[in-house]
Amino acid sequence: MTEILDLLGRLPHLPISFEAGLILSLFLMSLTAALVALIRNRHLIANPPEDGGDLGVIFENPASILPHVIELRERLLKSLIAIIVSSILSAAITQQII
Repeated sequence: MTEILDLLGRLPHLPISFEAGLILSLFLMSLTAALVALIRNRHLIANPPEDGGDLGVIFENPASILPHVIELRERLLKSLIAIIVSSILSAAITQQII
């Protein structure tokens, strides 16, 4: 952990306050996430599906929703991993922030 702190200490400092840099980086991250979501779903935006999801089909054939549940599980797992990694990284630089 001291290696990470030494590396962060060697990085050049921006001519803006830490809070402004944090807000700017969070803004850029959210902008990037929005652009990635738009790019991934551009085909759905250009050509919306003609048939809306019918709830009756799900009750008649519950297995039809299984791929969606599996994808949801994978996304939730990836989100949990991202939260854990970001928590560990933020714990590593807490002393510099305080």
